Amino acid sequence: MQIEINKHQKIKSICRVLNNYPQAFENKPQALAMKETLGEQSDELSDLISKLLRPASTIHRPKQDSQQKLSAALLENIGMGILLATHLQNKPLHDILRVYKSMIPNVSAYRLYEIAVHVTDELTANAELAVEYGLTAEKLSAFKAQVADFGETMGNTSALLTDRKSGWKTLNKKLLSCSQTIRMKLDPFMEFNEKEFPDMFRDYMLVRGSRKRRKRVVKNDPTTGEVSGTVTDSITGLPVENATINLLQHETAYSTDSDGYYLIDELEAGNYTITCHATGFAVPEGISAQLAVGESLVADFSLVPVNPLNN
Repeated sequence: MQIEINKHQKIKSICRVLNNYPQAFENKPQALAMKETLGEQSDELSDLISKLLRPASTIHRPKQDSQQKLSAALLENIGMGILLATHLQNKPLHDILRVYKSMIPNVSAYRLYEIAVHVTDELTANAELAVEYGLTAEKLSAFKAQVADFGETMGNTSALLTDRKSGWKTLNKKLLSCSQTIRMKLDPFMEFNEKEFPDMFRDYMLVRGSRKRRKRVVKNDPTTGEVSGTVTDSITGLPVENATINLLQHETAYSTDSDGYYLIDELEAGNYTITCHATGFAVPEGISAQLAVGESLVADFSLVPVNPLNN
């Protein structure tokens, strides 16, 4: 996120420079519209960044807590199911319940939910016998409600993560749009007005950084795109921090942040192969893609833990 924050701070600084010289935009409706649009985009970026700065753990925590509680309750009810299966001499059910029991500590959230639904179905089918062993209708009903609540929590978490991912995509599209406006419109505007508004030009160039003063020709303007994405654990669905992202066409390596997010910007249009690896996970296949001018390409990775317990 620090990279995006730095870019936004520079955009805000540019907006402040423009606002300090309103006379430079008088009787220039197109130039004024350009300035106002950049200001509006900067405000939108502030809102997006503010939302994305909230730790991703606040989204994952409710599901993790619910999953932990369901796992404990499920182990108890699987024990009851094994008891019932033994009484009924139902060996297939007995065997699958024992497999379920061994899987609980390492199973994914979605698989845990599937197992819980199956167990509740079996307990419900044998509810009368279960009562004789101590599983009252109230306890069974409470367990069913817990399973249903967990399913709802998973759905809410998924929706929130989708919104967060969408927020990242929107953030980078807006940053790219601002960058293009600055390069393609503001830079030429400033150079054209350098003699009439030298102070504005000086302040603008200080914000833009060290740049060669040269006549800009549209056909020589840099035209770039970017690649971004998220890296997650295929079992838990949690983001993988510090995963290494490489472009085979570049020597530089990139790392994911606490959201499992990465961004590689200012890339020339062309063909790229994106690879990913992280300690404790199997190396996935690389993603080959063609990046077009001005495109914001998304390449996500779902990593499989080394020697995971099969779902």
